Amino acid sequence: MSYTEIFAREYFGKVFYFCLKKTGNEQDAEELASDIGYEVISSLKNGAKPENFSAWMWAVANNVWAKWAKKKYYSHNASEETEESARDAESEFLLAEDLRLLRRELAFIRSDYREILLEHYFGGKSVSVISRELGIPLGTVMTKLQNGRKILKEGMNMAREFGIRSYSPEEVRFTNSGGMSRNGQPWESLSHLMYKNIFLEVYNNPKTAEELSLELGVALPYMEDDLKYLTKQTFLECNKGKYETNFCIIGREAQRQADAAARESTALLTKLLEERTDYINDVALNHGNAYYGNYQTYEEAKWTLLMYAFKNMFDNVCKYKKCSSPVRPDGGAWEIVGYQTIDFDLPNFVEFNISKRIKNAFFGMFRFKYEGIFGKIPYWLSESEIRALALFVRGHAEAAETEELEKLKKYGYIREKYGKAEPALLIFDEKEKIEFCDKEKRRLEKLDEEIYDLLKSAQEKTLDIMRVEMPRKFFEAPRQYNHVLGCLSINNNYICEQALCDGYLKYDARTSQTIGNFIFI
Repeated sequence: MSYTEIFAREYFGKVFYFCLKKTGNEQDAEELASDIGYEVISSLKNGAKPENFSAWMWAVANNVWAKWAKKKYYSHNASEETEESARDAESEFLLAEDLRLLRRELAFIRSDYREILLEHYFGGKSVSVISRELGIPLGTVMTKLQNGRKILKEGMNMAREFGIRSYSPEEVRFTNSGGMSRNGQPWESLSHLMYKNIFLEVYNNPKTAEELSLELGVALPYMEDDLKYLTKQTFLECNKGKYETNFCIIGREAQRQADAAARESTALLTKLLEERTDYINDVALNHGNAYYGNYQTYEEAKWTLLMYAFKNMFDNVCKYKKCSSPVRPDGGAWEIVGYQTIDFDLPNFVEFNISKRIKNAFFGMFRFKYEGIFGKIPYWLSESEIRALALFVRGHAEAAETEELEKLKKYGYIREKYGKAEPALLIFDEKEKIEFCDKEKRRLEKLDEEIYDLLKSAQEKTLDIMRVEMPRKFFEAPRQYNHVLGCLSINNNYICEQALCDGYLKYDARTSQTIGNFIFI
């Protein structure tokens, strides 16, 4: 903190009291205090560097007082009284109130009032100077000074009871989809505890900056800066001076209800999906079709086949089947949903990383949080690595960059077998489409119908919960709708948990570390 700020915040009230004792009246005290303030600030701006600020400041005050007294009482020149009517008894409350309370209330008063009050009482400026410097009519300055003083006095006479979040912050977790911004959003802000509390306060309950300041126990200037930043980054929107989130936050009870609804369908739905996966594989074997390639065993391939089938069928049931993430500042395109912390366990076995398309091929991965599989490969492959992988899978390793191929070997996507390099992931080859006969089609259609009926029923239960929990504006927003539905309704986590429980999915030391990874060519 600079000496100028120290003087304005800690000494100006004391200086005024000093002047009042010296002059005996408020008008002269205000004039003298302004002169002292001007001299102190001017000296500091001109390079004064006091070793003992307090002693130096009071020496300046006494010197200015001596000059002022000589001019005031020994000169026959009458002092100017051009703004006497505007000052009346405005300085009186400074003496009657505790300066600590005054500083507290200034932190929570509206910025347009605060600026004028600080300039007048702590900056020592007259109303005409403030009017000129701020470009505000003189009458407006006088009115705001009077109203601001009233607000301050009312606040100083009451015991502030700040909101509970200033003492017991409530955590909230988030999920996101889409691509991050260059400045690290959304996670740069989602990891900030104060921002989380702001989101919780204004979700479905718009509040002004002043209301948030009091609720969270944060000085209004800091709160205003945070709100401007979060609005610019599109986390918040401001309507008629009130802030609210641009995303929804799902409460604990809604999550509990959604979990119970999902578990009602999990066992039967997983069994049908397992049956469907095995049936398609049996048909493919009968037709001599290697529709998932020849580089993973069927036991390994099931990890991907089961998850991929469920994801596609779930998406087909969604109200909004295709919708892109909203465009954000700094090159981002993401969507988020918040969830209040819960006191029960949700299945957390798998996450899907969005597929990346590279010249008629695209790569994707299901990342399994089971037996340490999650950490055995990189979180994601770079575009150049995916391009090299696609070339290698197609048999054009010579066209790929050697450095990228070496990385893929290190990660486990390329392995040596019988002295020859080969891919080590599931490969969907467009040329290997399965041709079903009529009988086979009918059985598959019957399985699909049963699965879709279960999915629709499960989603409808979740939608009933969402209709109560989510504000209508989010329920009608395609991306937010899909994101919430995908997280609250039955999802890959439930299917994976049940398939492991069934013994359908198996994992041991011989299982490929790239299970869940796939590429379409």
